[in-house]
Amino acid sequence: MDSKDIKNILIVQIGKIGDMILTTPLFIKLKEIFPDSRLTVLASPINKDIPLYHKYVDEVIIYEKNIFSLPGLLLKLRNNKYDLWIDSKKEISKTSIKLVKYAKPNLSAGFNFDSKIYDIDLNEFYQPPCNEHTIYINLAVLKYFGMDIKDNVKPIVFIPEDVSKFVENRIKYILGKIILLNISSGNEIRFWSRENWIMLIDNLKSHNSVIITGIRKDEEIVRSIFSSCKGKNVFYFISRSVLEFAELIKRCDLLISPDTSAVHFASCFDTPIVALFNKVEWNYKRFAPLSTKQKVFISDSPVSMESINVEDVLNGVNALISM
Repeated sequence: MDSKDIKNILIVQIGKIGDMILTTPLFIKLKEIFPDSRLTVLASPINKDIPLYHKYVDEVIIYEKNIFSLPGLLLKLRNNKYDLWIDSKKEISKTSIKLVKYAKPNLSAGFNFDSKIYDIDLNEFYQPPCNEHTIYINLAVLKYFGMDIKDNVKPIVFIPEDVSKFVENRIKYILGKIILLNISSGNEIRFWSRENWIMLIDNLKSHNSVIITGIRKDEEIVRSIFSSCKGKNVFYFISRSVLEFAELIKRCDLLISPDTSAVHFASCFDTPIVALFNKVEWNYKRFAPLSTKQKVFISDSPVSMESINVEDVLNGVNALISM
């Protein structure tokens, strides 16, 4: 198929928020190669807002795992007759395989495993010693179309003006340098203890303004930590949406967070970050922060963060703040 015939493109990204953030450079690069194309993203309910407000995306289709919406989705995917279907996930997915087989695009790209599912096997374009970060895995398809992938690629998200203004108004009275603490970990094994967060805040609040945040399901622990650290420089903020969360990260002077989507939002805005990771080598290689100023602390366990001590994190914060 000649590349000039590619007018209708679909990118499959039905994973987590961080997965979608790290797919955003692909949106932009595809529009550079195919400026007249229509770019559709198949998203999950939790990550849909990232492509929905992205300037390089023309349409977002939401994949929901229920028997009532699936027939309509499958019919739409087939009727749209995509010229190019891209699934850049480097793990086997039965869902993705079923979707591409049913949709029958003219040309498909993805990682083949035991059998040939995709016309373009991305294993041929992503091989060691490639950068192992997910952002470069997502860009592997570009090599098929002759585009070189340069280092230092960062994700890009777009935030609506009303969301930006809301966050600005919420924090405009907070003075001095703002250190944002994301308590939410997304997984119990990535949770840093309440006692550690409290100790850290007590050491930070005398010279900085500290905002404690987390996702809505963790509001109780955020409030609990806030109650134990009350002071004129300590605040808490529970975002109503993922893009409010992104804007908050954009406006802070430094972020402290376990390995979650917060790390990748920081990469979007080059926000300095102290990131906490479990000792899982492949995960760190795939999802390391991309901010220019960063300190990373890796625990001595794949299932616990508790070996990361407060003093080291505090030293990391002070080093970045003084840069």
